[in-house]
Amino acid sequence: MSDYNPFDRQISKITSSDLSVLRSVSEGWYIEYKSKIPNAISIAKSVSAFANTYGGWLFYGIEEKSKDESVAGQFCGIARIEMDAALQAIRQSVASSVNPIPHFDTKVLWGPNKKVGLAKDTGVICVRVPQGNAAPYVHKSGKIYRRVGDGSEPKPESDRFILDQLWRRSKEVKDEYAQWIEKEPEFSKDESDSPYLRMFITPDLWRDKDVWAQLDTEKVREIFSRSLGEDTFFTTPFDTVYRTNRGYIGRQVKSNDPSNLTATWFLNPNLTSEVVIPLPMLDGFDTIELEYELDGYKHSKSFINALRKYGHENPKIIDLNFVFSALIGTFDIQSKLDGIADRKGPLYVKSQLLNVWRTRPFLDVEKTITYQSEHGVPVCMNGEILAPAGKEPDDFKKILEFEDIEDLKIRKFFQAMSAFEPIASAVGIETDLAKAVEVEHDYPSIYPELYSAANRASAAQILRIQRRKEEDEHRNERY
Repeated sequence: MSDYNPFDRQISKITSSDLSVLRSVSEGWYIEYKSKIPNAISIAKSVSAFANTYGGWLFYGIEEKSKDESVAGQFCGIARIEMDAALQAIRQSVASSVNPIPHFDTKVLWGPNKKVGLAKDTGVICVRVPQGNAAPYVHKSGKIYRRVGDGSEPKPESDRFILDQLWRRSKEVKDEYAQWIEKEPEFSKDESDSPYLRMFITPDLWRDKDVWAQLDTEKVREIFSRSLGEDTFFTTPFDTVYRTNRGYIGRQVKSNDPSNLTATWFLNPNLTSEVVIPLPMLDGFDTIELEYELDGYKHSKSFINALRKYGHENPKIIDLNFVFSALIGTFDIQSKLDGIADRKGPLYVKSQLLNVWRTRPFLDVEKTITYQSEHGVPVCMNGEILAPAGKEPDDFKKILEFEDIEDLKIRKFFQAMSAFEPIASAVGIETDLAKAVEVEHDYPSIYPELYSAANRASAAQILRIQRRKEEDEHRNERY
């Protein structure tokens, strides 16, 4: 991917004072000047051509000096009163005329700037188009455009070799994702049968965004491990944080054996992360003993009755009530990491359940238990489950920011529900999350119960640990 940048800084950092450098930058492979906003077909051709070639920059509101000197000449700008319509025209032209839709960033540089002659209440629109890894980007005309030589106009591509290279570009990214997902954590002998939730998180699905965080060890440690204050709620604290040659690792070591694979967060500077969380499992108990082990839950007796009804003897149970709270904590941490990189936009998430062969999922929600009582308790038939299924970029779940929701806490709840829905569906749990979160943007009926179940899970876990401790002490007293 080309990193060409006439300003030598991120688009978010440039100002109108940087425009003067364009007086010595010619149109060609990486640059295109337009004095006005052209028609939709032309906009889509230019953006798709940059994405298909080496990436580049489009400037609207700049006229080239002359045919012989194609550097920036007159900075005529776009009038402020026309700017919103111009930006909307760019977005709509690309969205409606290019498939797949390439990523691009825009910024308006406002006048007055006497040095280049940009008048007050006019602005230059800068459009940064990175080389696209989902290539080829096809124009709605059916043609594939590319930048060629020092020409300012994109040209349709028909060379089979070039087209094969474009297809190979997207294949390389897809192969990276497949390798990432297929490379499982290294388990010890004792851990090889323990269930885990593994989450893959990326803000840059096709590796074509300018996402990079200037990470500071102390800041990362504060975000991962500090005692969470008023702006936080559920959390998965990572109390041990250290730098590696690829980024940072956060681990939940307190009250755990540090030699074990406890909750662990692998963080890269581009904010791509892998989060591994152990899942509580109850194994080796009959349904009578399970009543004792699941003490503290509201609907555990109904769940156990459903197990008995359908003949589940000595079942292995994975407790999914912890997952929802872990997801909320994950998105809470991720939002703070996004703040370091000044990043906004959706996240893309895929979850993987490991070592869950023949387990029965338990979710302490009345609707779920009622459904299982009527139709049977699901059993995970595979040891590894991807949610959503598939290993390619387009198979990741898109998690929106939900910017229209003012309350940060509620926003994190919706993000957690969006990520939880494919996990629940993958193990056979019926929910109404997908429609409620993505379509209605309203509280689904399951929401209050998920919240309460997560609280009960923590209390039940503390109760189990306390009982184990008391049993050990009693045993030691006897011997």
